[in-house]
Amino acid sequence: MSKETIEIAPPSKILFSINEAKEILGCGRDKIYELMNNGSLDNRQMGYRRKIVAQSVYDYAKSLPPYQGGE
Repeated sequence: MSKETIEIAPPSKILFSINEAKEILGCGRDKIYELMNNGSLDNRQMGYRRKIVAQSVYDYAKSLPPYQGGE
């Protein structure tokens, strides 16, 4: 079985808002906060807002296991 590589273009933005990250990952707000709090998504404080480092969103997505199919 060969290992498939996923090529992702470099992000055009350096930081994503919570809403942008949840749209990209297709998950909810609670999951985004869980991933930030457990260190899976690197984030920064900008005033009162938390921003997510774009590369960490792509790194997290690439770290997910491939879908194996089945029921």
